[in-house]
Amino acid sequence: RKMIRFMSCHVLTAAIKGNVSVTRRLVISLQRCSLSTSVTAEIERKFNFNDAILGFCASNATSKQDIYMSDTYFDNSTYALTTRDMWLRQRNDKLELKWPMTLASKIHGADQQSPQALVGLDFYQESIDLAKIADVLHKSTNLLVKIPSAKCTIDETIVALEAAGIQSFGTIHTHRVRYNLCMDLPAHICNIHEIPDHKIKIFVDIDTVKYNVSEGASGCQTPSTSKQNKEALSTYQIGEVEFDFSIRSNTATAISNKYTPSSDKDAALSDTDQASNAAIMEYVFRVMGIEPAPVPGKVLEYLARFR
Repeated sequence: RKMIRFMSCHVLTAAIKGNVSVTRRLVISLQRCSLSTSVTAEIERKFNFNDAILGFCASNATSKQDIYMSDTYFDNSTYALTTRDMWLRQRNDKLELKWPMTLASKIHGADQQSPQALVGLDFYQESIDLAKIADVLHKSTNLLVKIPSAKCTIDETIVALEAAGIQSFGTIHTHRVRYNLCMDLPAHICNIHEIPDHKIKIFVDIDTVKYNVSEGASGCQTPSTSKQNKEALSTYQIGEVEFDFSIRSNTATAISNKYTPSSDKDAALSDTDQASNAAIMEYVFRVMGIEPAPVPGKVLEYLARFR
């Protein structure tokens, strides 16, 4: 298989050649916390994973659950959202938008390489508030989505998206196995980065993804030679790890307070905050035996295979 990866402000292109095998991926999402009444924050990183990591999760999890979900993703004909690292999706009966968080170094026009670039972290904000979603879309892409009301149905919301030239481009079905883990943090990390507790509670989500191959647009390169190849092309595995903020421990409160702005403006991460997250993330990698490697997320993988 040969794939051309695409991100951010580059033209969206992808090519598939030869056989495609089921691959295993891991996304590390170390922060999810409240920024305002309508926005949450998430910091993540993608990695390969193997059976040893799955074994670590199974052996150390305090609980485990199975979750099934279906996500339909939206963009316009020029992929104005995807090429800006923005992800608009319908999950169940809710519309969600995920977009990059502003970094303080970029606000001040700094040219130096930030900690984010050094460790490959991705900083995002998320919202299900329709007014916020429309506002972010307009400010980022000039796409004008006229939401009928804050309480409109998902069908009415999709009609509003279509009126702005935004349509669905693919549906992804996911079987998620969620492991709940509690990990000890060493004293030197807690002291340097002012973390009051010495434990963090995290989710490890292992996703088995099924793509709707029939939805592939023109240019879909679905193999016609064997059933096995078709099954491999329509299947993908990816994982996600994130802090559990449902229990408001001292550590969770201390970390989440860093991302709570004084108003409903978008949050901006300082280089210090980025460095703190990098230190915690690197420790989690070492404990779980993860080697960093650049890999695509499940939507980029879908587009690479079928668009």
